Amino acid sequence: MIDKRKIWSVVLVVLMLAIGLVACNGDGDDEADPDVTPGPTELKQTDEALDKAAADANVPSNRELAEWEAVLREEYEWLLGIAQASDPGALWPQAEECRFPEFENKSQFITEPGRRRDATAGLIVNELEGAENQIDNGRIAWAAFCSGQADRVEATANVLRRLEGVEQTLDETKAIIEGRMG
Repeated sequence: MIDKRKIWSVVLVVLMLAIGLVACNGDGDDEADPDVTPGPTELKQTDEALDKAAADANVPSNRELAEWEAVLREEYEWLLGIAQASDPGALWPQAEECRFPEFENKSQFITEPGRRRDATAGLIVNELEGAENQIDNGRIAWAAFCSGQADRVEATANVLRRLEGVEQTLDETKAIIEGRMG
């Protein structure tokens, strides 16, 4: 059975090649103009086209993924430390427990074309998004305690439950990223 998507892909490639050939020699001359070299405007347009193509594919670089993992790890360690150091005998939240540091948002996004181009980057983004969601849920649970909507024991248990598996996910993605970086 013939796959219609493959046929359309081939048709699209052939059309693009035909358009490219016509555009390259659109004046009708069979001879190439020997003294035509791209000027600054043409080079700038080429650079912009390449930048746009990279942005359209939207595949985060290994450096961007590593930075995201590092920020998530920092936030994970802060939240875990707060929950583990929590004194179950203290009824009210202490000021230092409820000072939420600002962590730089390094979240990345990858488009479907980007996922097709780099499936491993897509997997890394999925894993880090999952870890980020768990950390956010833990932060929400702790904020509920700080605002008096949950008691300390309940909040601590919720935070620790949310953070289960996050360290392993961060360790695994870090190893993959480092392997990609060489």
